[in-house]
Amino acid sequence: MISKSSRTFTAQVTIGLFRGYSKKSISIPEFKEVLLEAQQNIKAQYKIELSTKLMHCEIFFLGQEEPSMEMHLSSIQNFHKKNQNSKMQ
Repeated sequence: MISKSSRTFTAQVTIGLFRGYSKKSISIPEFKEVLLEAQQNIKAQYKIELSTKLMHCEIFFLGQEEPSMEMHLSSIQNFHKKNQNSKMQ
């Protein structure tokens, strides 16, 4: 059995879906469009592919409520893709 390891990046962040301190909402399709653009820019500039798990949630602070998106980010390692390709052949 061959074992490989590498450094992976993971992060978790919660982002409110109101613009600034207004009540104007950011739509889910718009949020995903901006996220896709950010993923593409990071891949092009740093050669890092980020997988993002999205979960709808709500921020509640002293009676104020804001629809939000919780994001779990992790890097995808190249050797995983190479192994996956070899399995398909």
